[in-house]
Amino acid sequence: FIDKLYDIPELIVTISKDIKYEDIIIDFGQGTIDSDYLYADNISVNLGAGKASFDNIIGLDKIKFNSGTGVLNIKGGYLNNLELDMGVGSVNIDANINDEAIINGGVGELNLNLTCIKENYMFDISKGIGSISFDGKKQKEDNKISNGASIIKINGGIGSINITTALENDKCIFME
Repeated sequence: FIDKLYDIPELIVTISKDIKYEDIIIDFGQGTIDSDYLYADNISVNLGAGKASFDNIIGLDKIKFNSGTGVLNIKGGYLNNLELDMGVGSVNIDANINDEAIINGGVGELNLNLTCIKENYMFDISKGIGSISFDGKKQKEDNKISNGASIIKINGGIGSINITTALENDKCIFME
């Protein structure tokens, strides 16, 4: 299908949300991705330029994002062993992160809204040139926060990183 107004090709792929896949690999150049429900052991997403939105994404073993240039939105889900390399633009994550996460900041903004309480995590924050706030408080230097089982390592970039944690575990997902 070709969008007649902008002459942009559109590809629509439908996969069953009732099936857990072993691997899902998305390598995307330019355009828009709107995804509702991805469920796999391993998920790898390499974005070029544009906007990508993922609702209800579950990566049981490992999930990797290279955000490229533009906007990456993740709303809902379970991100196990997350590896995120930010590019230029903004990344907005509203989900549960488990085990270990490594987040490398880029140029732009990261909004990380975790659905579990702070005590579930151990944050290892290296500030970089940009700014980092944690639950509304600016972090003026490298810092370790909390002592939970899931480790989130953040290497700040040039932009801003905003981290918020839940007040209760009512939306926190625990999976085996």
